[in-house]
Amino acid sequence: LQHLELAGAELADAGVTMPVPLLESSKSLRALNLRINSATLVGLPLLRLVGVIESPNRPLRALALAGNNLDSVATMQLLTAVASDPRFARLDLDG
Repeated sequence: LQHLELAGAELADAGVTMPVPLLESSKSLRALNLRINSATLVGLPLLRLVGVIESPNRPLRALALAGNNLDSVATMQLLTAVASDPRFARLDLDG
């Protein structure tokens, strides 16, 4: 599995962190699409996703979160996490 598509599933914050254990253990997952899921990523959900992004052992290279309700704090933490890793190719926060 290289791409996990969960866009538009209305997962909210609790649901968007459900794939975190898969991301932590997968050696092949390169892209995760969580667009349009009513997520705010406040608190623990944000920390869990940032932790996966910052992990040196993860193969994740693209994360789509467009169409969610991210505030400026969540956006900046995600941008900081991906900016520190030159292997990360795409973070979609548009809209």
